[in-house]
Amino acid sequence: MDSGHGEIAVSNTTVFELEPQNVTAVQFFE
Repeated sequence: MDSGHGEIAVSNTTVFELEPQNVTAVQFFE
């Protein structure tokens, strides 16, 4: 899931502010 990591790196702030739970979901997938 390289795309997932790239998206978070590009818009880590957006993900953290928009969907903080998304980070947990990504970690679960990893």
